[in-house]
Amino acid sequence: MSPPRPQLCILGIDPGSQTTGWGLIEVTRGGLRCLDHGVIRLPQKARLPERLSLLHEGMTSLLRRTEPSEVAVEELYVARNVRSALT
Repeated sequence: MSPPRPQLCILGIDPGSQTTGWGLIEVTRGGLRCLDHGVIRLPQKARLPERLSLLHEGMTSLLRRTEPSEVAVEELYVARNVRSALT
């Protein structure tokens, strides 16, 4: 039998066109607890459509595996390279 699911489980995503980071937290009365975290790495030399397809596959797999209650996506706030920021 699998352990009971937390009441509130949030998946945070730090998007990127080459690397997308993620973290899964549980919200409890006592605060927050990290359940898991990781990175989806995409081939640097792949063209954008292929990277987006691989990112879609990775995110779909992650969402199915973690089954979060909510998802939060980090907003871009600093960009050294304007082209990367637009991508």
